[in-house]
Amino acid sequence: LLVLFVNLYVLQNNVVSNEIVNLKNPNLRNGWVGKNLTLQDEKIVLNAEDGDEIDPNGSHIELPQKSEKAELQMQAQGNDDNEDLKRQIGEFVDQAQLANTKADAAVAEAEKSLEKAKDAEEQVKQDEGNVTTATTKAKAEAQKAVDAAKTKKKDAKTNADNAKQESEKKGDQELRATLDKVKKFAEKAEQALSGAQTEQKKAEWAAKIAEELKKAYEAKRNANDSKEAAEKTKKDATSAVSDSTEQKVTASIQIIEEQKQTAVTKATEAEKAAKETEKAAKETEQAAIEAINVIDQTTVQDKFKVVEGKADTASKAAAAAKKAQTKAQIAAYVVQTEVSKVKAVKSAREANEAKTKAEDVAKESEKIKITDEDKSGNVKAAKTEAVEQANLADNAKKEAEAAAISANEAKTSITVKDDDTTLNEAKTKAYNASIKAKRAEKNASNALKEAQKAQIETEIAAEVVKAEKAKKEASSDADAAGKAKENAENEAKKAESNAVAQEAAKKAQKQEEEALKEKKKAETSAKEAGEEAEGDVTKETLDKVKEKAKNASNAATAAKTARTQAEIAAEGAKAQAAKTEAEASKVAANAAKDEAQKAAEESKSAEAKKAADKASTAAKTADEKAASAKKEADDATTESKSTTTTVETMQKKADKAVEDAKEAKKAQTKAELAAEEAKAEAAKEEAKKAQEVVDAAKTEAEKIAEKEKVNEKLVAEITSALATATDKAKEANDKAVEVSKEVENAEKDVDNVVGDEAQKSKIIAAVSSIKEKTLEAVQAANEAKKAKDLAEIALNVVKAEVANDKAKKAVTAAGVAKEDAKKAAASAEQPKKEEESAEEDAEIAKENEIEAEQKAKETEDNAAVVQAKLLIAEQELKKAKEEGDTVKFQSAKANALAAAEEAVKKGQAAEAAANVATDKAKKAAEAAEKAKKAAAESALKKKLKVLEIVKKYSKRGYNVVDNDEQVLNEVEEQANEEEEEEEEEEADHSVLNDVKIGDDDEEEEEEEEEEEEETEVKEEEGAREEEQAQSSAHQSSVAELENQKKESQEKSDEPPSDNNAQALLSDNYKNFTDFKKKADDLTKNIINTIDGDAGVID
Repeated sequence: LLVLFVNLYVLQNNVVSNEIVNLKNPNLRNGWVGKNLTLQDEKIVLNAEDGDEIDPNGSHIELPQKSEKAELQMQAQGNDDNEDLKRQIGEFVDQAQLANTKADAAVAEAEKSLEKAKDAEEQVKQDEGNVTTATTKAKAEAQKAVDAAKTKKKDAKTNADNAKQESEKKGDQELRATLDKVKKFAEKAEQALSGAQTEQKKAEWAAKIAEELKKAYEAKRNANDSKEAAEKTKKDATSAVSDSTEQKVTASIQIIEEQKQTAVTKATEAEKAAKETEKAAKETEQAAIEAINVIDQTTVQDKFKVVEGKADTASKAAAAAKKAQTKAQIAAYVVQTEVSKVKAVKSAREANEAKTKAEDVAKESEKIKITDEDKSGNVKAAKTEAVEQANLADNAKKEAEAAAISANEAKTSITVKDDDTTLNEAKTKAYNASIKAKRAEKNASNALKEAQKAQIETEIAAEVVKAEKAKKEASSDADAAGKAKENAENEAKKAESNAVAQEAAKKAQKQEEEALKEKKKAETSAKEAGEEAEGDVTKETLDKVKEKAKNASNAATAAKTARTQAEIAAEGAKAQAAKTEAEASKVAANAAKDEAQKAAEESKSAEAKKAADKASTAAKTADEKAASAKKEADDATTESKSTTTTVETMQKKADKAVEDAKEAKKAQTKAELAAEEAKAEAAKEEAKKAQEVVDAAKTEAEKIAEKEKVNEKLVAEITSALATATDKAKEANDKAVEVSKEVENAEKDVDNVVGDEAQKSKIIAAVSSIKEKTLEAVQAANEAKKAKDLAEIALNVVKAEVANDKAKKAVTAAGVAKEDAKKAAASAEQPKKEEESAEEDAEIAKENEIEAEQKAKETEDNAAVVQAKLLIAEQELKKAKEEGDTVKFQSAKANALAAAEEAVKKGQAAEAAANVATDKAKKAAEAAEKAKKAAAESALKKKLKVLEIVKKYSKRGYNVVDNDEQVLNEVEEQANEEEEEEEEEEADHSVLNDVKIGDDDEEEEEEEEEEEEETEVKEEEGAREEEQAQSSAHQSSVAELENQKKESQEKSDEPPSDNNAQALLSDNYKNFTDFKKKADDLTKNIINTIDGDAGVID
């Protein structure tokens, strides 16, 4: 029916169009078809003047009316002009081609209508879930119309092609025939076009009906979609803001609910209208078929309007549902916008939290100073990224807030006016706002992610920095441990005898090794942390880097612990070294004190005593500080064994011990300064005393010179010695004064300088200067004492000379006495022979003679010794003057003094012996006189008393041997005295041997004298041999005397006679003469060998 309806409609339309055209244009009465007309407007406006046809769109097609007029004119003129025929042929060819082109267009339009019918069928199928009858038939009718149109199009093309081919034939004679053929082909092409256009109209009506069916079902679907969309919108909106309490969101949800109900209602109406539309479509289809059959266009349109009305009803319902859905959608957009805004705000807040955390981490990391600037820069860069992302999140939040405001404005706008335009604008605005809000939400979310990533990256970089810091700290601690070990070893070297300090040094070394091991661990962990940080920026990576950083931190902590223990050990070693140094200072201070006290005691100087007291005070301070340092060091050692001790505690104790050691050192320095001052003052005093002694010696020598004849050179020696002693005493005094002043200044500087390494040289220089001046004072004093010694030697030599002179006089006196005694004894011999009574006096005279002779001999012997000792003293004085070596000088001094003293003693002994000899001579003379008297008296009595002489000589115990015994006893006493003197000299030598060797200059002089001494060795050896021989002779003499004594004692038991008494006296005298000779020889030998060998004297 639909196909029939369409065909009738198209046919009717074409007939009417052709009639109208043919009536108005005679050239087209043979079937020319006019412009294709649309179904919407079949009225054709013709231009009566030129025949142009105007389509409803205002365009027009110029028909070939002018060509027809030309043709009539040419026919009227007899067609003379062949050119005009050619032109007409061309126009008919163009007409045929145009018909072909329009047929193509009609087919194309028919195919479009077919596609619309197909689309409508497919859309309805999708909407309903199955194919409807009406749409299927509409598509089929459209397809049929398209096929028919294509057939007509083919006919039009064939005729157009034929017309063109015919027009291309040549020859002017056939132009008329060609014109007729071309004209026929053109007409047939026009007819084919008309058929194609008719089929096009059929297809259009079929498509139109299908479109209305599609519209109805689409309205139904749209209404249902609106309902579902509204429901979904409500559901989504409700779900999206299930936890939201914002007023805008709540109000929007209420609107969505209301609009959803409206959409449901309208959807029901649309579904009902769609069904009515379908029914109307069927009725319209039947009506259309009927209209075509009767060519009743009005009926077709009425039927179509019914269908269109039903479809419009469904569309309106769908539109209402759509409007409700649109409002709901707007509200949903508002909700979405608000939700997006909330999420954007949340993301911005969390991004700022991440930024803040990154900033905090970066701020803490900035406090960590490492050498790798790139790694520090990574923290800054990551923090900067976190800040930038937080800023982006803030911007996104602002955009979301602005979008929310815009969406709310859209929602507000439809409450005043809800036409489609307003709704669409509001929807568009709300939609755009939701899109912006969603985009802002996404941007904020992305910024949050990036900010959190940057935060993690900041933390990773910060952990790497921490690892680097731990590595750096471990390295620093290892270096510090090494430094502590070096310090401990240095301190231990200062106190090698201190076992505790040595143990502390070993502990420090062990802790350094531990610190180095932990340093290596920290370096490895830091490297691994850096490598892990190169991975993806994730929480897992952060955890791994944190673990490595923690390992590095633990290693650094262990290294720090090792460093601490090493430093504790170093402080312990320092304290022990300070203890040792303080003890050394104490010992040195006490040694200085002892030295000062010794100097004060020996010199008896009040100033030296004061200095010694200062030294004693300083030594006491050194004792106290050494004790304090010991306590602090021992406490530090005990403290170092505690697990809770700290470096600060140890350092405090060690520093206290060091401070005590410094104070002890100060005290030591003060004690040494005081000792130097004491020695200088002692030297000053000794030099002064030496000067006084020399002055006294000079005075004494001058007094002796006034009474006795002495060597003026010796007095000059004493005077020179006095000058030297005076100069040296002044020098010693000046140096002592300088030392005292410098000591006073140095003592002030000690408190500030000692212990200060920068100025330590100042006090060292001051002490050195003081010691030099003290040494100069001591040397001056020694020179003064040497001058004193030389003066003493010279004085004693003077005394020895005096003694020598007296001894010589005594020898002379003793010789006279001896001769006098001999004469007296000789004079007593004759009376003894003549008178027995004179015998006793003669014997007495003889005895006195013998004693006088002995004393004379003794005087000579002593005088010889005096002479010898004087020579020795003079030689030793000369040697002492030239001797630079202190020991040899003291030896020469001792030898000289001993010799002089011995000379004086022997001189005195000589005088005494001479006096005795003189006395004995007097007694001998007196006895001789008595003997003479007795002889005279006895001559008278001789005759009467002869037996008295016998009686006299018969007395036991009276024997000249008694004189022998007396002489022997005196010899033994002299030997004993010499032994005692030798023992005293040995004692003096032992004292001299304790004296230290002098300066290097004196040693050089000794080396120069070695050659001279070597030449004297042989002479000394020869002298020793002679001495041994003389000693043997002396011993032999003593032995002979002892034997003689024994023989005398034996003979004394027998009665003496004149013969044997005389023999005994002769033998005794001979023995004494021999002894004297041997003694003289021995004295000369000693004098010859004494020079250069002090051992001979010993």
